[in-house]
Amino acid sequence: MPSNPEILFVDDSKTIRRLAEKILSEKYSVATCANGDEAWATLRTTLSIKIVFTDINMSGMNGTELLTNIRESKNSRIAAMPVIMITGASDTEKMMREVFELGATDFIAKPFKSMDLLSRAYSYIKLNDKVNSLEQQLGLDK
Repeated sequence: MPSNPEILFVDDSKTIRRLAEKILSEKYSVATCANGDEAWATLRTTLSIKIVFTDINMSGMNGTELLTNIRESKNSRIAAMPVIMITGASDTEKMMREVFELGATDFIAKPFKSMDLLSRAYSYIKLNDKVNSLEQQLGLDK
């Protein structure tokens, strides 16, 4: 199990995946996938993943379908995971609203800056860890 929190970054562009991995790997362990199908398989087998960044438009299972699978998962760890959607210029506000209503945690627009990724990763990992800790304490206090 990695010592740093692990991030899953999903995008069909190899260039974007490499850029994100370079930015995030300074502070995090990073797993990358080229589509939602690979990402869904990775999420179900890699217990150390703390957050998902995913492009909306990809071939195969797209980001919207991946988000739906995550939010409908019977595994509470997966279902509650922060999911940051990466939007491209062709993504409409209607699509972004739909994804938000499906349970997206946040959005980042392409082209993204390194602080866009790093600040979201830090904030949502820390918040999710705190929520999980409080839920465990609540379970113990009963």
